[in-house]
Amino acid sequence: MAFYVCKNKEKMHYSELALNESQAKKHTLNPITTGSSVIGIAFNGGVIIASDTSISYGGMSRYNHIQRVHKITDNCAFASSGEFSDFQELSRLIDEMTNQTYLNDDKINYTPRDYGNYISQLQYHHRNKMNPLYLWNVIGGVDNGKPYLAHIDLYGTYIETNHVSTGFGNYLCGPLFEKGWRADMSEQEAKQLVNTCFQALFYRDARAHETIQVTVIDKNGVRIEQPYEIESKWDYQGYVNRANEKIHNQ
Repeated sequence: MAFYVCKNKEKMHYSELALNESQAKKHTLNPITTGSSVIGIAFNGGVIIASDTSISYGGMSRYNHIQRVHKITDNCAFASSGEFSDFQELSRLIDEMTNQTYLNDDKINYTPRDYGNYISQLQYHHRNKMNPLYLWNVIGGVDNGKPYLAHIDLYGTYIETNHVSTGFGNYLCGPLFEKGWRADMSEQEAKQLVNTCFQALFYRDARAHETIQVTVIDKNGVRIEQPYEIESKWDYQGYVNRANEKIHNQ
């Protein structure tokens, strides 16, 4: 039950009135402010999680220069596609659990896999209440010296994998992963594969943006790198010379 305060014009005093939740306008199942694809790749010694830095308002690219990855601990981070406010709420819940453990001084150190399972349970819990966190999450870290990468969808489905893409990238990046990924690939090779995936998305996904931010998690910790712009080519002759169908067919 929510409350709001109003002023009575006749008696000139404030009173507290109950506001039924059914009267409030909700957008739970109708995401408005969303982030596009997230890509995660495990390489020899660590994990890369990457996303663009744009948030769309409906179909319009509204907010740029937004960091869409959240550092959880010194060996774990996650990013999400979907409703950005839900991502902020999920980040708050994770930080709350981490801080509570620290304040309790109970000597518990959660692993990246623990956080992945926690996100899965949260997603499943909200799904069962018919009030889902509208997110497709990619979480990565280093667990006992080994790369850890997992994907959790809005239903709470939990899958550990070596490479993953969410959003529109789920349809485009699979063949690129199959062709370019190796278990022994280096960090630079993994970054190049990520760059190739985002180039394909920038050409084909209306919500994608050209500015990319890469996060590297390895034995040295979490390193959130500065955003950069991917290279794109639009001056193909078919684009330049094609003023309309009539001219093109001459």
